[in-house]
Amino acid sequence: MSHADHAAGSQACSHVTAGFEAVELHHRAQIDVPADPIGDWETLKRVAPNPLVPTYDEVIAAALNDDERERLDTYMNALAAAGTPTRRTMATAFLRARRPQRNREDVPRHPALTDAPGTRVRKAR
Repeated sequence: MSHADHAAGSQACSHVTAGFEAVELHHRAQIDVPADPIGDWETLKRVAPNPLVPTYDEVIAAALNDDERERLDTYMNALAAAGTPTRRTMATAFLRARRPQRNREDVPRHPALTDAPGTRVRKAR
């Protein structure tokens, strides 16, 4: 189990302690999935794969010295120029949980969603 799998599983368990029951977590990991060629390496380096993480260029600058960065740039530019397809790892998680029956009756209903006398029920168009 990878760190991401463990984190997803731990988060699902917190839903159980929050009062949910019948929690299901379906995780699918695909390894070595064909993807498009890089295109432009200089542009890709300025991209963050997630808004909460640094750009590839910032990570490379922090992890590699000048010679290593130059070797990586040379290699990646050659791959981009040749149009070499890339490979990726993809993961998807589906989480489903059900509220216990005892909690459902305590939740106040919006009047537009009930059939009670004196209320209007919205009809689907």
